[in-house]
Amino acid sequence: MTNESTKSPAEVLGADEWSELARLAESATQGEWRWEEGSLVSSDADQTIIGDSVSEGMWISSDENADFIAAANPATVLRLIHALRQASIRGGEA
Repeated sequence: MTNESTKSPAEVLGADEWSELARLAESATQGEWRWEEGSLVSSDADQTIIGDSVSEGMWISSDENADFIAAANPATVLRLIHALRQASIRGGEA
């Protein structure tokens, strides 16, 4: 049985998961995102509002952005960090 620390990045996330994350990221609003005065804003030239806090919760500007936010959940991000750390330890396989 292979434990998490000896898995390659491709084993930590399956090929389908890597492809789906890439597709979702490419479909979402591009640029760096930041939280600014109650809004999630893109760093693009138009300062695109990706999401905004409203009295009922959070409004997200598009299904593509919402799908990406859902996919980039803490568990997935931690798995990516783990995979990259392991690749770095092994000499750069990613």
